[in-house]
Amino acid sequence: MRATTPLLFTLCTLAAYASSALAGDGVLEINQTCAVSTGCFSGDTAGFPVTIDGTAGRSYRLTSDLNTGSPNLDGIVLETSRLTVDFNGFSLTGPSIGTGTGVGVLGNGAASGLSTLHGGAIRGFRGRGIDLGQSDGVRVEDMVIQFNAGGGIYVGGDAQVLGNRVLDNGAFASAADGIVQLGAGGRIHGNLVAGVPRSGINGRAEGASISDNVVRDFAQTGIVTSDSGNSVQRNTILGDGAPTGISFDNTTNAYRGNIISGVLNTVVSGRDAGGNVCNGSTTCP
Repeated sequence: MRATTPLLFTLCTLAAYASSALAGDGVLEINQTCAVSTGCFSGDTAGFPVTIDGTAGRSYRLTSDLNTGSPNLDGIVLETSRLTVDFNGFSLTGPSIGTGTGVGVLGNGAASGLSTLHGGAIRGFRGRGIDLGQSDGVRVEDMVIQFNAGGGIYVGGDAQVLGNRVLDNGAFASAADGIVQLGAGGRIHGNLVAGVPRSGINGRAEGASISDNVVRDFAQTGIVTSDSGNSVQRNTILGDGAPTGISFDNTTNAYRGNIISGVLNTVVSGRDAGGNVCNGSTTCP
């Protein structure tokens, strides 16, 4: 009996670890205990950040709130593409000091190719809430990104940024924006962006669709796009004395059905495609 006790203990320990790491539907779990104590799955080691390199699988789910507890630590780092991280209603929180980012990538563009983050909150990081660099084709949906000092959501081209609340980010970065798309194409739709020191939404390349967002309490520009062929439609921009509502690089960018108020300059450049209301007037510059 004495000889079998260590073996039974080991087997029970391994079984407990496996059940904590793998949900019944095959989705790998992330929680505070495994993040700090053991590592949550293969490719991850004990301590933050939780590192997802794809060797354990492609789908992940939070089963508790996560708190890094220390400055200079990222929360979650993605090292490969085609990953899904379901926050499952839980929060990832930083200590509001240091240099950490909520969700980041190892290598610029590492998470390209249909990676998805959705359904939770990221708060209190001194860096950005979500910074996926030049990762293209990602989807960020139904997230609350709040009180991250370096800015809100930063993604690459062909991204889908949908239905997020991006609130009070950029407290220690005067050049921080709410949502930034660093590559061509993609869709920024149905987000609430409020409280940023520079621009609410910044599309830095051509061919983006920016629609049905509410942008308020920004210091410089509500929506700004670079390059050509961007479409800005049905957004509500409330400036409270800010310099500019919408700013385009050139007249190939169309704007339609937007409501812009409380800004000194409603629209810079661009092509008025109709249905806009600018500081109470249907005539926009």
